Amino acid sequence: MPVTARLPFPSEEQYRDKSFDAVHLTMLGVKSTCKDRWRQVLAEAARIQPKHLLTLETSISNNQTDEMRANQLQLVVPESLHDTYTNVQGAWLQNLGEFIAIVRERQISAGLA
Repeated sequence: MPVTARLPFPSEEQYRDKSFDAVHLTMLGVKSTCKDRWRQVLAEAARIQPKHLLTLETSISNNQTDEMRANQLQLVVPESLHDTYTNVQGAWLQNLGEFIAIVRERQISAGLA
């Protein structure tokens, strides 16, 4: 199914513009599997907190998701994979629709949508 909605992130120019409020910025890293590579995302986009990471990996350990939370990295996982995580993890996970809603709200509040 083709994507019909355009969801623009602020540009690199807006990211580098210190007068552009960072609360309107969003960072999405994508890793098909996380393993220890999720930490690479932490070093990117220093102005943005929390960062988001989209993955297709199932049942990541509690230790890893606890560490992600402590480092303000929000895990985004397709809804169909949420049941592979514990209930505690599942309450924290975001699905793709929730992530898109956050980006849309930031676009609107920044006057970009």
